[in-house]
Amino acid sequence: MNNLAALAAMALALGTQAQSWCPSSAAWYFDIQFGTTTGYALFAYNGDSVVGGRNAKVIDHEGHYFNSSTQVTNHYDFPKVITALDSGVLYIWHGQGGWYEPYWDTLVWFGAVPGDYWEVLQPEDFSCSCGYTVTDTGHVNIAGLSLRYVQTTSDCVDLGLSVGLEDPMFIERFGGFHDIFLDECQTPQLDTTLRCYQDVDITYMTTIAPTCDLIVGTGPGASSGPVPLFTFFHDPVEAMCELRLGSPTTDDLRWQLLDASGRQHVEAIIPRGTSMHRIGTAGMAAGLYTLRVCDAKAGCQTVKWVRQ
Repeated sequence: MNNLAALAAMALALGTQAQSWCPSSAAWYFDIQFGTTTGYALFAYNGDSVVGGRNAKVIDHEGHYFNSSTQVTNHYDFPKVITALDSGVLYIWHGQGGWYEPYWDTLVWFGAVPGDYWEVLQPEDFSCSCGYTVTDTGHVNIAGLSLRYVQTTSDCVDLGLSVGLEDPMFIERFGGFHDIFLDECQTPQLDTTLRCYQDVDITYMTTIAPTCDLIVGTGPGASSGPVPLFTFFHDPVEAMCELRLGSPTTDDLRWQLLDASGRQHVEAIIPRGTSMHRIGTAGMAAGLYTLRVCDAKAGCQTVKWVRQ
């Protein structure tokens, strides 16, 4: 990423300072895909407390799952997640399962600089030695807020310990686009991708599902509501983004690309019969963009995304 100067200028222009982590009413919805089980995990701010000598944020954790084999829907209340932000490090109160005494462990090092390294959370029943090396830092504009990001590369995937991203990005205030609360090397088959994040100031949706609290996932017949026209990959975007249509289109689709001011950059057609459409973004300035895709019968779907 070579857009740090542009991102810094954008941050100054915005003049908006974000609370660094878990403001009032924060809630995360993560998509869950595990074998025949689909659904979502909900993490929601519960309140403030003092734990282990730190001012902490207490977060409720719920699981809402549907098993397509048994046709059973389940709801689980998991132990609360306790986090604390201290000197640029986001900690989690780790080890509440009873294997050993809880302690503060590093979840994200938001204050890290390129070359810094931290290990993933250690499961309670075995040790894994892998983690994140910082490759870049800067700021991105999401929902009108200038938020600091930490770009990393992970060696956990190389060790076969996780299906997480090889190059995960962590973003202050809401963490990132994958479930950062898990013991990463303990969940080799669990796919958890951010659907939605919201707090007192912002709402951010990634179009993984048509509604944040869709229990049965995004497979065929999963939604009783409107079926999304497309799924958007990847966000944040560097050189290319990709639209995957739910099924090959029977009619032409019209798409528009707007910048943060609402100015239209591109308008074009996705021909009928298309199942995947790519949009080149290499020549675009860094910032927040809106993509709108319209079907004459089904209406329009929009998604906001960040060009780095």
